[in-house]
Amino acid sequence: MSQFSSSSQRRRAYQCLKCYHRMDKVYIEAKYRVYNHFLKEHMSLDQAPYYCRLCLFRCFKREELEKHVHSFRRHALVLQEKNIPDSPEFLVSNQSLYLITDRDVAVLSAEESKRHWLSISKKPDILSQAIQSVLPDLSPVSNWPLSPFLQQSSPAQPSRLTPLQTSTHHLRQPLGMHRPPATTDQCHRNINKHPNASTKSTNPDQPPTISHRTNRSTSSHNRPRRSFDHSANHRRMSCSCP
Repeated sequence: MSQFSSSSQRRRAYQCLKCYHRMDKVYIEAKYRVYNHFLKEHMSLDQAPYYCRLCLFRCFKREELEKHVHSFRRHALVLQEKNIPDSPEFLVSNQSLYLITDRDVAVLSAEESKRHWLSISKKPDILSQAIQSVLPDLSPVSNWPLSPFLQQSSPAQPSRLTPLQTSTHHLRQPLGMHRPPATTDQCHRNINKHPNASTKSTNPDQPPTISHRTNRSTSSHNRPRRSFDHSANHRRMSCSCP
């Protein structure tokens, strides 16, 4: 229980009877709050003890009337709108003031006052709940800034690539880099299926023109040379002679 509510339980609560009888409204508060409420809501200017003709401010004490000239914002706004200087003639002290009686304000019993203050203390604070629901749960320790020493000594973390940057990064790499390496069993199976494949280039990314040139040059060297029959030529030459 808050300090205000515990101190409020030691004093009586008051109720505005004008609100209860005329407007079917319950207004229960401390004595000074109920009296100020009755002065502003249920009393006219000619019934108020002190009031201001310019801004319609009303109060119970002369000191409050003189203080409102500087503290009451509406008084300064009206002077600015009307473009007139301030004057003591605006402050009025009413001689035929209205006296608030028990027909206007009723004081509650000690038990009723205690129940009222307890009911107010159990009500949730709507403003604080609204602020907590909007603002994030910030830890005071986690929000402290790092010292200059920690900022310099902390290692640089590698930046993570976004999905778009990751796809672009993979497109820029060579196509051969994405092929998984062949195992030993797969190499043996490929050699058994294609015996002549060992003479070809094992690099799948090598252009086919290079392998064709190699095959053509190899086939030209392995081709058997043509032999000349010298005896047949000798016979032809001997027959042609006279």
